[in-house]
Formats: sequence, structure tokens, C-alpha cells
Amino acid sequence: MKKMNLFTRFLCSCAGCDISTLSQCNSAEQRKMAIIGSCVLITPMLGIVSGAFAMQILSKNLPLSIAFGLLWGYIILQIERAVVSNTRPGTFNLGVFARLLLAGVFATAIAVPMELRVFEDAIQEKLANNLSGIVKGVNADYDSQIAQVNGQLAIEKEKVDALRFSYIGEVDGTSGLGRSFRGKGPIALEKEKLWNQETRLYEKMRTDKQIQIDGLNKQRNEKISNISVTQAKGFLGQIRVLGELSKEDNTVFMGIWLIRLFFLSIELIPIFIKLSSGKNRDVYNEIAKQNGAMAISVNEQMETVKAEGMVKQQRAMVNKELLDLQFSEAKSVMDDALMRFDFYMAQLKKVSDKKLQMQQYIFKAVKDERFQNQMIDQIEKIYANFQTTLSYLMMQQQTGNNFNNNPG
Repeated sequence: MKKMNLFTRFLCSCAGCDISTLSQCNSAEQRKMAIIGSCVLITPMLGIVSGAFAMQILSKNLPLSIAFGLLWGYIILQIERAVVSNTRPGTFNLGVFARLLLAGVFATAIAVPMELRVFEDAIQEKLANNLSGIVKGVNADYDSQIAQVNGQLAIEKEKVDALRFSYIGEVDGTSGLGRSFRGKGPIALEKEKLWNQETRLYEKMRTDKQIQIDGLNKQRNEKISNISVTQAKGFLGQIRVLGELSKEDNTVFMGIWLIRLFFLSIELIPIFIKLSSGKNRDVYNEIAKQNGAMAISVNEQMETVKAEGMVKQQRAMVNKELLDLQFSEAKSVMDDALMRFDFYMAQLKKVSDKKLQMQQYIFKAVKDERFQNQMIDQIEKIYANFQTTLSYLMMQQQTGNNFNNNPG
């Protein structure tokens, strides 16, 4: 087993391998995992570039784009590690199919920003053409509205000019009643009045129509500006334009799919390497399985030892409680016996003192020696009976204590 350097450890970690387990494998298995890890690492690196391009299109903020690219690459790396590490050699089931589907999703997500970057010039040209056509349509629409306004103003101008020519003709005699009645007669004054009224109406109308035309031009400029912003900066708008280009130009269509297939192949290489390695050559997973079984066995043994220790501890605790209980009972019995003994001794002393007092009293009060001896004998008998009774009680107490201490 060859000791792995730091870079090899990093590549194997990218493949989702446990380094301690892999260190138990042979050099060939370590090289295989390093190759799989390098293939896995390519996808998040391209994801960093792709994510940065996508965010740059959206925000035009370079630091934010770099940060998002790094985050996107990290997310892809973790998911790729999980997918590759859970793929078992020589097995093809529903889980593998789901991983292949996930690889297709990631390949598309990474490829789209790269496609926008590759076909950026064509997209911008198409956007410009689309924008030019849209602007022409907008200009035609507003030009038509302005032409209608100018037409209404021209009609009114024709009325004013007609009244002016009629007034001038009446004054110089070129129209109306002729040269014989030229000059500012009543008819000429009336025509002048009508001309002036219509001129004032025309001037007011021209002012209103100019305001209307200015408003239409302002709306036109705002609409064209909004269209320009939407067409030039929209991420989805650029994807839509790229789709239009792929329909119009087969070269663009083939280029898009070549890029997507390229990223898809990079996504699938680590999975295919693991699937094609075969169960018999799956040294890493066999060692990992053995280590797992050993770990389970060790854990079970540890749990058994722990359970035995807990049982012993519980037994010791119970024994200690029993000893404490027996000690408490014995102490209680001893204390009670001592109290009774002290009581009996006190009574014996009390009776002895009484006996001595009575004897002294008899010696003093009774002079007859024979009667004196009889009374002393009676006192001795009473004292002897008391001692016998007291001894019996003390023996009974001792017997009861022995029975309590030895119930069997």
C-alpha cells in the first residue's frame, strides 16, 4: 500500500472516498479513485465559470458574479460527490437511472450560460435586429398617430387660409363684388372678423395639438427605451433569442447540442468508470464493507461490555443498599438493647439503694435481733425475686435480638 500525497487525498475526497479506508487499498485502487475524483472536480470548476457568466448577465456586478460562481461550484461538487460515492460498481438499477437523469439536469444547467457566452455575438446581433424591427413598428404606429393629428391641424389651416384669401380678395376687388366695391366695406369687415376668429381657433388648436404630439413622442421614446432594456439585459430574453437562432441556423443548433453533450459526457464519466469497474475489482467498497462489519461487531461488543458493567454496578448498588439496611437495623437493635440495659441497671441500682436504706433503718429501729434478722431475710428475698425477674427480662430481650438478627 502506497502512502498518498496531499493532492491525491484531495482528489480521492472529491470522489467521495473515506481516506482512512482508501489508505488500506492497493495503489491501483487509489489511482482509480484519484482519476474519478479528477473527473468529478472538472464539473464544479466549469460550474464556477458558468455560474459567474450567468450572474454577470443578470447583475453586471463582477464581485457578486465571482461569489455566486464559487457558491454554485461548491454546491455542484457536494452533489457530485454524493452521486459518485453512492454508485456501486457492476450495478444498474433505478437509483443509477435517477443519477443519470440528475447528471443530464446539471449538464444542461452548466451548459446554458456557456452557450450564451459562446454565441454572444450572434445573440447580440439578433437582439439588435429584433430591436430594430420592434422600434420600426413602434415608430410607424406613433408616426401614424402624429400624422392624424397633423392632418386635423392642416384641415383647420386650410379653413384659415381660405378665409384669409376671401378677405384679401374682397378688399382688393379680385373676388366678391368686384373692383367696383373694393376696400373695407361691410362685407370685407365681416370676412375679416370671420378670418380673425378662425385664426384664433387655429392657434389654440395648434397649441393643443403640439402638446398632444409632444406627449406621443414622449410615450414613443419611453416605449423604445423599455424595449431596449428588456431585449438587451434579460437573461431569459437571451435564451429565447438563442432558441430562435437555433431554429433559423442549423450551425447554431449543432453547436448548442455539442456543448450540452460535452458537459453531459463530463458528468457521466465518473459514474461510468465506477459502473464499468466490476464487482470483483471493487476493492475499496469491499474493505469499506469489512470495516463497517468490524465496526458493528466492535460496537456490539462494547455495548455488551457496557451492559455487563451496568448489571454489575446495579448489583453492587443493591448489595450496598442491603448492607446499609442491615446495618441500620442492627444499629437500631443495639441502640434499643443499650437503652433497655441502661434502664434495667438504673432500676437495679434504685432497688439496691432502697434495700440498703431499709436495712439501715431496720438496724436502727428494730432492737430484737431475731426479728431484725427475719425482716432482713424478707428484704433479701424481695431483692432476690427482683433480680430474678430482671435477669429473666434481660434474657428475653437478648433472645429477641438474636431472633431478629438471625430470622432463618
